[in-house]
Amino acid sequence: MQSTASHKYYLDFLRIFAILCIIYNHTNSRGYFLYADTINPVYKFLSMMLGCLISVGVPIFFMISGALLLQKEESFTTLFRNRVVRILLVLFLFSILQYLFRANLYHDTLSVSSFIKEFLTADIIPSYWFLYAYLIYLLILPFLRKLVLLLQPRDMIYLLILFILSEGVLPLCLLSTNITLTPYLNIPLVNQIIFYPLFGYCIDQMPLSKLQNKKYLGASRLAAIGSLLIMSGVSYARNLPAKSFTTFDHGLLTGAFSGICAICIFYWAKLHITSIAPQSIHAKVILALSSCTFGVYLLESLIRIPTRSFEISLAKSIGDFPACLLWVCFIFLITSAITFLLKCIPGIKKLL
Repeated sequence: MQSTASHKYYLDFLRIFAILCIIYNHTNSRGYFLYADTINPVYKFLSMMLGCLISVGVPIFFMISGALLLQKEESFTTLFRNRVVRILLVLFLFSILQYLFRANLYHDTLSVSSFIKEFLTADIIPSYWFLYAYLIYLLILPFLRKLVLLLQPRDMIYLLILFILSEGVLPLCLLSTNITLTPYLNIPLVNQIIFYPLFGYCIDQMPLSKLQNKKYLGASRLAAIGSLLIMSGVSYARNLPAKSFTTFDHGLLTGAFSGICAICIFYWAKLHITSIAPQSIHAKVILALSSCTFGVYLLESLIRIPTRSFEISLAKSIGDFPACLLWVCFIFLITSAITFLLKCIPGIKKLL
């Protein structure tokens, strides 16, 4: 566990924040989209606002990866041996675990052919889509490393404008129509596996003196608040019923606006979480919890699904939202403890 004075504690803090967002996102009707089951307009709007804010989890993880990996120099052999093979092993082994867990839970018939089919189509567990996307990110990492050496501040501004227009303004304009935009107009550079790592790297490389500029700080506050209000307001006006929800659309408009919030949170974290005494309790706790976040992501469904009935019972006593928050914290702490124990096993430690 690294605990030197130069350690970037803000990235550890962001890991913890992001995984809590993702766990909350996976609570579905018990928390994430409670707005679908409430009539009170104020509670519905606030619930939608929280749901929109929570959507920053995945973008922040991609930004952290960009901050850590885009500055490294390593051969193709090292990249494939240490990173690509590791993710492939994790994806395969934990997909087997999830497949067996699901079969036991729902009394499904086990089949090698069905496993292979679902593994290749990412249907074993929806939340593992991130591993597939991250694998592609690793495969194009050598090209991204060369790209960041050429990018100038004006290039990043142009990329941000493209992102806002293509992933925010345009979808917003088409929301009330039946028009589906042709995929030929998609801009590859604003794909999340490229866009967020680039911005994570750029913010990480910016000196604190520049980040402390009052104009940048004021602009980031306005951008985050404005984006959150746009997401919440449009989602509220849309008022999509729960019966129309899909895996990727729970009635919330996020897209570029969620990305702007993620960029601002990343910026604020680097700005404010700069100096922590390496030997302090705070540093040790943050490092310990941060080191377990990957394991938490892989294991949280194994704890979340069996304990759902407990959360429902608890909600009858203290209310849906407080019960959900306690549930999320419980899942995080239990899976962190399991991950910590698993990392004591030599072979598993390298994977997690």
